[in-house]
Amino acid sequence: MNDPYFTAAELRAAYPELANAQKYTDVKLELARVFAEQWFEAAAHVAYVRRTATETLSGTGSQLLFLSRWAEVGRPTEVKVGGVPLAPDELADVTAHRYGVLARATRWPAGAEVEVTYPHGYDGLHGAPFGDLVKGAVMMLAVEHAKPSAIPARATSLSTDLGSYRISQADATGKTGIPDVDAVIGLLGADKPATGAGG
Repeated sequence: MNDPYFTAAELRAAYPELANAQKYTDVKLELARVFAEQWFEAAAHVAYVRRTATETLSGTGSQLLFLSRWAEVGRPTEVKVGGVPLAPDELADVTAHRYGVLARATRWPAGAEVEVTYPHGYDGLHGAPFGDLVKGAVMMLAVEHAKPSAIPARATSLSTDLGSYRISQADATGKTGIPDVDAVIGLLGADKPATGAGG
């Protein structure tokens, strides 16, 4: 399953300022949706629809291998060690923990290149915890991306006749700079346990 978080029609219904279909075309809103989903997922470390990822790692010499980014990880669909795919029975022996730890009875050869293709994420917003909150936050991020701003991207404050205002900024942790979106990421994002391994 890889359904979008929302459609262009849903975004327009939630944000009437996007109703002008000539200015905000379906293509433009679709690009904004994709951008918003990617940014939200990267900041939250979890996808709210099923995705597939491929990572190339270095064998640890132990029975554990640590994937680097995503939570809600499923069993790998393909694993290559030194460019050679694991046989079906070897692949069936690999178990995946939700925070991206792969375990098997055989050791992962130390220093060997290990390429892992695996599914990750929830099965969709309806099956995910607080899916409506996530949908709203990603919509907000998409609107921010779709609507042009007269404020320079690097501005940190704005002065008007009514006074000066501090502008919220994205920070080094990968947050968006939109307080309501960042609050949802902070509440629902997956903090992967520190393992000392993985990139």
